[in-house]
Amino acid sequence: LKRCSARSFPKDFRPCLNYHIEQCRGVCAGKVSKEEYALQIEKVLSFLKGQNQEMIETLTEHMQQESEALNFERGAEYRDKIEAVKAISEKQKVVLSSAGDMDLILSAKGQEGVYIVMFFVRGGKLCGRESYTMESELGEDRKTVVSSFIKQHYREDMLIPKEIALEEETEDMDLLSRWLSGLRGAQVRLFVPQKGDKHALMEMARRDVIEMMKVLDQRAASGRERSAKAARELDEIFGAAAAKRLLASGAESEIPQTATEREDRTWRIESYDISNTSGVDSVGVMVVFENGKPDRQSYRKFRIRTVDGPDDYASMQEVIYRRFRRAQKGDPGFERRPDLLFIDGGLGHVNAVKEVLSAMGEHIVTAGMVKDDRHRTRGLIVDGSEIDLKEYPVLFRYVTSIQDEVHRFAVDYHRGIRSKNMSRSVLDGIPGIGEQRKKALLAAFGSIEAI
Repeated sequence: LKRCSARSFPKDFRPCLNYHIEQCRGVCAGKVSKEEYALQIEKVLSFLKGQNQEMIETLTEHMQQESEALNFERGAEYRDKIEAVKAISEKQKVVLSSAGDMDLILSAKGQEGVYIVMFFVRGGKLCGRESYTMESELGEDRKTVVSSFIKQHYREDMLIPKEIALEEETEDMDLLSRWLSGLRGAQVRLFVPQKGDKHALMEMARRDVIEMMKVLDQRAASGRERSAKAARELDEIFGAAAAKRLLASGAESEIPQTATEREDRTWRIESYDISNTSGVDSVGVMVVFENGKPDRQSYRKFRIRTVDGPDDYASMQEVIYRRFRRAQKGDPGFERRPDLLFIDGGLGHVNAVKEVLSAMGEHIVTAGMVKDDRHRTRGLIVDGSEIDLKEYPVLFRYVTSIQDEVHRFAVDYHRGIRSKNMSRSVLDGIPGIGEQRKKALLAAFGSIEAI
C-alpha cells in the first residue's frame, strides 16, 4: 500500500522512492488500477483480522513457481514471507471464545515515568498494542491515571469496542461507561475480568507489560531528548518574538534567561485549519500541542457562521475572533493563551490571522505551515519569510505531526457534520429509526453511503 497521505495527484506525477524499491504499487502514477488496489486493501484487511490461510497458500504457490523456474533467490524471498506470516499468525491466536471486540488498559510505573499500555482484541483475536507516556502528579494513584487516560484517548470519531477491560475498578467507572456509550451510540461495558479467558488474557497482558518496562523507559528518555531538541529549535526561531510578546503583556518574569531555562521551556502551540466542500458545511478546528505532545482535552471545534462560500481567510478570521473573544470574556475553556499559533496555510492565512489579533489587542506569535507540491510539510512562514525546516530536523518532524493532526481533526469534523446533514434527509422519517438507532447505524457502518 502507498505510504503517503495524499489523495490526489497531478498528471504525469512521478512516483517516489518507495515505488522503485517495491514498497508501493505506484498509485500516484497510475501504475495500478483502482480495482486492483481495492483488492489489495481487502487482502490487507483480511490479514489484519487474522485470516491468513489464503495468503499463505498464495505465497506458497509463488514460491513453488519460482523454484521450478530455478529462481532460487526469489523463491527464498517468498519462503521468508511465509515464515513471517506464520509468526504473526501465532501472535494473533484466538484469545476469546466469543469473537468480540475489546480493549485492555493497563498502567505501569517505570524509572522514567508512568505508562498506559493498551491491547486490542478484534474479532476474538489479539491484534495489537500501543503504549503511552502519561503526565502524572506526584503520588497520583493508578486508578486516577487510567481514568484520565480514558477521557483523553477515546473520541467520537474512533472505533470504540463494546467492552473495555481494566486491571482494577476506578471510582468513576459507571460515569465513564455512560460517557463512552454516548460516544459509541451503543452500550460500552467497563469491567475488571475475574475469571475465564478474559481474566487469563489480562494476566498475559500484565506479564507482557512487565517485560516491556525497559523499552518503555528507553522510549520515554528518547522522547524527552527530542522534546528538548525541539524546544531549542523553537527558541532559535521564535525566542526573540516570544520574549517581546511577554514584555508587551507585562509578563517579563516569565522570559527564560539562561540556556537551561530556554531548553526546559514548555511551548504551548495552538494550530488551526478550515475544512469544507466547496464552501458547504464549513468548519474550523483548533488543536493544542504542549511539550511535544497533543493535548486532546484542549481541542476545540467551530461551525463557521458568518462566511458564505469557500473563503478560507474569512473563515479563519472568524475562528480566531471567536476563540480569543471567549478568552477575553473569561471562559475557562479558552482562557489560557498559547505561546505560538501555527496556521495551516501560507502568508495570506497568517496575515488574515494577525489582522484579527491586532484588532483584539492580542500579542501572539503566529506562523504559517506551508506544504510542497506533494502536499507534504515544507516550511514555516515567519515575519513574511519562509524558513526551510530541513535545517531543523527535529522541529520538521514536530511541525509535520502538528500539521497532519490539525488537518485530520478538521477533515473528520467536516465529514461528521456532512454525514449528519445527510442523515437528516435520508434517515429521518423512516419508521422505527430514532436518534439512538441512527447513532447505532452510523457507529456500525461508518457512513450514510455504507448504510
